Amino acid sequence: MKHKNLITFALGLFLLLPLCNGQAIGGKSNSFTEKTPQEKLNYFIKLADSLRIVGKVPGVGIAIVFNQEILYTGGLGFREVENQIPVEKHTLFSIGSNTKAFTGILAAKLVDQELMDWDEPLKTYIPEFELKEEYITRTVNMADALRHGTGLGRYDEIWKYKTFSRKDLLSQLKDLDFTDSYRTSYGYNNLMYTVVGVAQERVTGKSWEDLVKDEILRPLKMNNSYATFNEFMSSDQRAIGYKGDGKTKEISVDVTSVAPTGAISSTPEDMGNWLRMLLNEGSFAGNKFLSKAAFDYVMMPGDNVGFRAPDEFWYYNAGIGGYYKQGKRTLGHNGSIDGMNSRMALKPDEGFGIFIMTNQISSYKELITDYAEKIFLENDYSRNPDAELGLKLNADFADFTLSLENEGIAAARKIYASMDPKYLEGGMNSLGYQLMNKGDMEKAFYVLKQNTESHPSSSNAFDSLGEYYFILKKFDQALSHYQTSLKLDKKNKNAEMMIRKIKEENQ
Repeated sequence: MKHKNLITFALGLFLLLPLCNGQAIGGKSNSFTEKTPQEKLNYFIKLADSLRIVGKVPGVGIAIVFNQEILYTGGLGFREVENQIPVEKHTLFSIGSNTKAFTGILAAKLVDQELMDWDEPLKTYIPEFELKEEYITRTVNMADALRHGTGLGRYDEIWKYKTFSRKDLLSQLKDLDFTDSYRTSYGYNNLMYTVVGVAQERVTGKSWEDLVKDEILRPLKMNNSYATFNEFMSSDQRAIGYKGDGKTKEISVDVTSVAPTGAISSTPEDMGNWLRMLLNEGSFAGNKFLSKAAFDYVMMPGDNVGFRAPDEFWYYNAGIGGYYKQGKRTLGHNGSIDGMNSRMALKPDEGFGIFIMTNQISSYKELITDYAEKIFLENDYSRNPDAELGLKLNADFADFTLSLENEGIAAARKIYASMDPKYLEGGMNSLGYQLMNKGDMEKAFYVLKQNTESHPSSSNAFDSLGEYYFILKKFDQALSHYQTSLKLDKKNKNAEMMIRKIKEENQ
């Protein structure tokens, strides 16, 4: 029986973990003498590297700005596992959706140059632009698109793993449905960021890629960053992307058709410059990179403020999300594309920022970002055991899953024997169904059977194995397992229904 509350992660699986209420391991700020920035950095780097190993993350690029100055740019682990090539400050990672802030800030610069206006309808710049709803076609503007307020459905399947022109992409928009309310809701949308990029191209006569290079990368001395997929792929400093086990390579995704939403690649050193500009009110190296009006528009709340609690509200402007809690502001964004992960977190009022890049998708970036903020700003060295356990278990389960897929049952069985099965029930159940859906019944049987052996008191595990037998029309075995499931949980309506169905059809 499938559980509706199973959450998918990068591999399509997530382990249900016990709650420990985030109890701290270590001391709070009042238990320690305030450390120097360098001492905090040394502690953080060691912690980040130890968790990298626990989470089987191949490589990590890190940029840290503290007191509005660059404190650290460098790396941990390997950009290429096979040859043990280390991550350094010049290692190139794809930053995925953290590209959106570049498109947003490019928009702010073009508004400064009076080439665009936040409130001007996009159709003014792109006459052939057309959505299914005529009113929205006529009125939707750059600010709406950059705030994810258009209401258009996400439809990432249109572009992912495909290569075509932005003109072809524009032609498909008129056939797409709306899934959210126009201007009064938040619906993350990569396609509309691409439309903004096309508008930027139209008003300047330059490609979006050249605009990013000329308007942002060169002025900020981001000399080893790129806006094209081909430049990323041809770099001899490029990190290789890996799956959740930290050793199986991922195929790089060509995002050229939707470049304004996710094509930028960068290095720890270059992202240090990016953070420094954002934390110095739009100035860089003594020069004004953004006007005050442009900087405030991007970094401050606009019209799309939502309250999560009386003392907390969030907003999203031009590729950077933010929230205020008890008067303190946090800004940031995540980015991911197959095999590549990034996270930016800014505390503008404290002059602190961190940018994390990894060559694997996992929860690692969130965990160490949280630790960095506590260490550098609160002198707090407490740990989150739930999050660390989850990082380890997800990495181990990814290793098990990919071993099963690539090497077979015997290899996977050895990995499973090294894991603690008490955390694996939900993940194994979900994996069993994925394998059945793919038609790989031999592996599905191994997974579902193992789950019943590891969890002999689980009604759900026996229910799922019963479904396996039912699909294969092995009705005696199916009936036996559904009966065991119902015995373990007398409220299992699915088992009760299937028992009745099997008996009726086999009388």
